[in-house]
Amino acid sequence: MKLTLLQACIDILRGKISLQHLKRIIYSDFLSGRKINYQTCNFSEVISLGYNCEVSMRFRDIFKNFKFSHFLFTWSYERDRELFLKALCDLENFAQSEYSVLSNGMIKHEKYNIAFHSRYAKNELLDNGHTASVVSAIEELKSRLEHLGQKMLNVLKEKDNVLFVLKLKYFSLRDDLEYVEKINEIIGEFFKKRNAKYLILVVLSEKDYPQDCLKMLMQKEIQNVKIETVKSFANDSYTDTDGDLLGWYKVLKKYIKDIK
Repeated sequence: MKLTLLQACIDILRGKISLQHLKRIIYSDFLSGRKINYQTCNFSEVISLGYNCEVSMRFRDIFKNFKFSHFLFTWSYERDRELFLKALCDLENFAQSEYSVLSNGMIKHEKYNIAFHSRYAKNELLDNGHTASVVSAIEELKSRLEHLGQKMLNVLKEKDNVLFVLKLKYFSLRDDLEYVEKINEIIGEFFKKRNAKYLILVVLSEKDYPQDCLKMLMQKEIQNVKIETVKSFANDSYTDTDGDLLGWYKVLKKYIKDIK
């Protein structure tokens, strides 16, 4: 670690890397030997419900070799809460939508206003001379979403003991509580039919959440829901290196255990 840190400090002075990347190097070294095998953890599946890729980046941090199962919302940005609730009720037909390319290179699912990462580079999609690439990128994404939607639906219908992780952006105490309860109701319908277990882990940002509202929400008891906090969420453009990395690790480690 000393050599790695020394080289990183030299690279910072030379302008080759940022302080965020140094933070990532220190953090990655800390996690060495502390990661969990996804296949032998205490949940049959661990699924991100967004709202963006930070949740999945933190899955990469906690699971060995960055390996974990990918589902419909693993690499997405949900831009409308109410539409996301409708999307959860439409997993089988989710991919049936119009799509458009956003200025950041992501592809937007028009029906539910959810942005997804493309397998194509940003310049390939935004250059006017690459119309064919846009068509191919949308077709690839649509096929992928059909597969992942069915995969998630199969988990909801068949798997027992599933952990869902939801990164919750502050709107208002009332709106946030209603949103969590609605998600719990939608997911709960699948599990209660066969008396299966699940847990929804809701993660909040202490930096963004008013302290009086945070305290009230943390005291709220909702069946099959646990609420935890981290100091801050990552900037949307730097979900790999920004935010409270250690806080996320501690929260996830509190619930995810290696049982082998």
